[in-house]
Amino acid sequence: MKKLFTILLASFSFMALIAQDSKKDDFEKNILSIQAGLAIPSDDLSNASKDDVSASAASGVTAGFDYQRNVSKYFGINVLARAYTFPVDENTTLSDFEDNPSAVYSLDAEPYVLGFAGLGFTAQYGGILQGYVSPFVGYGGIRNPEIVVGETIGVNYEKLTRDFSSDFGVMYGANFGVRVKLAKVLLLGVNAEYITASPFEFEGDISTQQNNNPQQMTSYKYKQDFTTFSLALKIGFVF
Repeated sequence: MKKLFTILLASFSFMALIAQDSKKDDFEKNILSIQAGLAIPSDDLSNASKDDVSASAASGVTAGFDYQRNVSKYFGINVLARAYTFPVDENTTLSDFEDNPSAVYSLDAEPYVLGFAGLGFTAQYGGILQGYVSPFVGYGGIRNPEIVVGETIGVNYEKLTRDFSSDFGVMYGANFGVRVKLAKVLLLGVNAEYITASPFEFEGDISTQQNNNPQQMTSYKYKQDFTTFSLALKIGFVF
């Protein structure tokens, strides 16, 4: 992580020198972009287990914005914010619980939610059609959903409920893509993005209830890695 911060700092210093030496002023100074698209989580969010009542994540959606301040025709500094949401994959999650062929199983779960804000830089090249790559580092959090799993056999039932939990940490990654200048103040592009993070740590309580008996409480605690890849449509406004 220290190497990443060192690289970013050196890059910002390098771009500042380029900006001071630049004699031409024929590039866009500011670009404000919004984006939305499809997000695919890694298998790290697929650790379904009856012990911790976790859940597998399915593909979800992402949305966010970028502000890019260009210091030259080829380099810019970025501020970005992202939001991700991943629904629970019911079939994959329940497969770990279905150990009794005579039982009927059900699952009720909220989605996984991730959000972060970051700082990075962009290297870009082209005219009307432009390609770019933007490494970044940021800070944000992820919320694991509340998960309720039911197991019914005749008139008997068992219900496991895991409360939602959340954690915060450093995230880093890169986005890259192409954009077309449709007008003097309008850009349209496709953006691919990869994000990873240090392991998040989740802890909370699980309640188990059988028939009309009192609930029994246990605690859970585990670490979970996280990565995701997304592909989004991006619209930029030049000013």
